[in-house]
Amino acid sequence: MKARMILLFCLCLLLLAGCASGEAAPETTGAPTATDAPAVTEAPAVSAAPELMPEPASEPTPEPTPCPHPHWENGVCADCGERCAHPSHDAETKVCAVCGEVVPHNYVDSVCSRCGAEPVFETVCIPRELFYPCEHAGTVELLDYTTEDYRINTDGDDRLAIHKQIAVYLPYGYDPEEKYDLLILMHGLYGSERYWLVELQDYFYPYQDYVSTANLLDNMMDSASCRKMIIAAPTFYRNSSNSYDYSRGIDQVCFTRELREDILPALIANYSTWAKDGSPASISAAREHFGYAGLSMGSMYAYTSIIPDCLDLFGWFGCFSGSDGDMPSLAEQLNRPPLSEYPIYFFYNSIGTSDSFYSLHWNQYHDLVWRCDGLEDGVNAAFTEYEALGHIYTAWSLGLYNFLPLLFAEQP
Repeated sequence: MKARMILLFCLCLLLLAGCASGEAAPETTGAPTATDAPAVTEAPAVSAAPELMPEPASEPTPEPTPCPHPHWENGVCADCGERCAHPSHDAETKVCAVCGEVVPHNYVDSVCSRCGAEPVFETVCIPRELFYPCEHAGTVELLDYTTEDYRINTDGDDRLAIHKQIAVYLPYGYDPEEKYDLLILMHGLYGSERYWLVELQDYFYPYQDYVSTANLLDNMMDSASCRKMIIAAPTFYRNSSNSYDYSRGIDQVCFTRELREDILPALIANYSTWAKDGSPASISAAREHFGYAGLSMGSMYAYTSIIPDCLDLFGWFGCFSGSDGDMPSLAEQLNRPPLSEYPIYFFYNSIGTSDSFYSLHWNQYHDLVWRCDGLEDGVNAAFTEYEALGHIYTAWSLGLYNFLPLLFAEQP
């Protein structure tokens, strides 16, 4: 009995000790429980980077398909606006093999680059119908300009101003947005700026009639016998109404200066040419689009002042019934710089065999061509004789008629 009591007492003590140890458990350094851990804000889930869609393979840019040019209008494609280069044409009809337009011969060294034809120079008379009025007629107008009296006032700022006129032929359909070649066409002694383009002239043989040079230009350009161009006819007189007030020695020098400094700049300022402006540099850069021709005294000027003093401005020359100069000296100038740097594209000469200047002109032409390295008869130079014709319009108009088809050929 007593022993049971002792055993029960020990059990009670053991139970009490176990309860005490459960209420005050010693601290441990183990991992914190969930309740002890601080609150943690979870970072937002990072979404996976979207897969980049591969760019579609770029298709190669197709080569531009050349326009087939199904519709040509006046040498221009109606669909793409490209201008036909006229690589070839029929020798007789002059119809372009590409666009069907009638285009002039392109004589380079006396051979047409389009058909191989050579120029044929008329020696008898111009067909009468070419002087009839043309349905597609150009216009002739008088351009006023101001120059200086270079004869009196050669230097200084107090020069006397002179007001003069130039007769200007504009081809049918002239468009200021287009560019045109320019021919300076000079009269002879006692003529004026009206001689070629305004006044009627006596075509002595065989028509016995008064004719218009402007009509001749209209018909030649309309039939593509020559290119469409601007033709300007100034005067070398200080006052063309007083042609007796003239001294060639000084007036030729003055006119050459006037041509460079006043006439060409005035024409370029008022009409659409290939020169950017009227400066000598701009005209020189476009000299293959500028030509000079003249009759009698205007022809002599070509030999004695225009070629030696203005070769940087003009590439084409026509001389009708007149020459006068020192050919050895002129040839020497043409054979050395700076003139040798400017090619003469064509040097055309003509005269009637009954003209009092015939022998002089024939001899001086052949002498110059023989001496000059840049001229060759039958290549870029020619001389045409008109049997029994004298110093008259019939011969001069024939010279112009033969010269115009040679002008402004496209150079290779």
